[in-house]
Amino acid sequence: MQKIIFPFFISALFFIVSCKKADHEKPYGNSLLYMPQAVVQSGGSNNNYFIDIKANAPADTTIAVGLYRSGLEQLSAVSVNLVLDADTLQKAQAIAQDPAAEEKYKLFLQSKLMPVDYYTVPNQISLKDNERESYVLLNVNIAKLRNDPDFGAKSFVIPLRIKDPTKYTLNEKLSLTMFIFR
Repeated sequence: MQKIIFPFFISALFFIVSCKKADHEKPYGNSLLYMPQAVVQSGGSNNNYFIDIKANAPADTTIAVGLYRSGLEQLSAVSVNLVLDADTLQKAQAIAQDPAAEEKYKLFLQSKLMPVDYYTVPNQISLKDNERESYVLLNVNIAKLRNDPDFGAKSFVIPLRIKDPTKYTLNEKLSLTMFIFR
């Protein structure tokens, strides 16, 4: 009986001593900042966020523009600048001119940059300590949009990009969202 108990006791002791933090509890990889609207539900990236203007839409529409931090590091405060990236729309329109362009660019052929007096958006998004995600509000004056001579014939685009984080790294592929109003 002692011959059986002693090896069991030693094995149990080694097991207890060798216990470490589970891998899923360890910090891993880089903590990356990105815009959740730039992610397609399947996990891919599209960077296009569509807003359909319905006939009964209110005069003002509010859309959340988010910031998310991935990774398992300690959740520390961070801020990013939120900027209008008009050049991105111009580049997408130039790509769409090519007959061999991917279909996702074709929609920009009939689009234009939304005039800045049609909307307001803060110029920064911040996460506080212990926050993984946050958002600011993009307020669009739908009445002004409807009165635009191109409304109905073109889509209006607000290309917003996060830049210059005070901490962590940007996921460059998910740092831009094209808010498309049609």
